[in-house]
Amino acid sequence: MFLIVYVLAFVLLVCCWIWGDLEFRPKLIVTAVYLASWLLIFLSPWAVIAVQALFCVVVGYMTFGSDWGR
Repeated sequence: MFLIVYVLAFVLLVCCWIWGDLEFRPKLIVTAVYLASWLLIFLSPWAVIAVQALFCVVVGYMTFGSDWGR
């Protein structure tokens, strides 16, 4: 059921790299944050879901602008 959050986070990361109007450094930072979020699996699976849901909101806005989520 929560697999959609994991998939959406990965898809948005790929979209950020392909279509995002960002420079190289912010893309690397976003990728590092995505990879670091998986380290929370040792703490709690719910923590990973919460962080990646927030990640989806931020990266979606960074990639698609203010029209994200409408």
